[in-house]
Amino acid sequence: MGTYGQELMVETLGQVLGAITIVCGALCTTPPTSIVGALLWTGYCGEAVLSHLRAAQLPTAVITVGLCLALMVWVALGLRDRSLRASR
Repeated sequence: MGTYGQELMVETLGQVLGAITIVCGALCTTPPTSIVGALLWTGYCGEAVLSHLRAAQLPTAVITVGLCLALMVWVALGLRDRSLRASR
């Protein structure tokens, strides 16, 4: 059981990470900034995956979800771009 300061720090960190996720999602859904949002989201997911690998954890749900989210962002961005769909 942690102290009050540790619990407050974890709660604050969770709020910051949630805000980062919302900002990245908003950037991805806005067409002029979708590439920037996808890059930021991929970096965010990649950092989560690397931090779990660095902690010597085996491939877990966090790693799998992080990789799948990053892949889904780029697939969705590619499907939304009309010029990519028209070239086929």
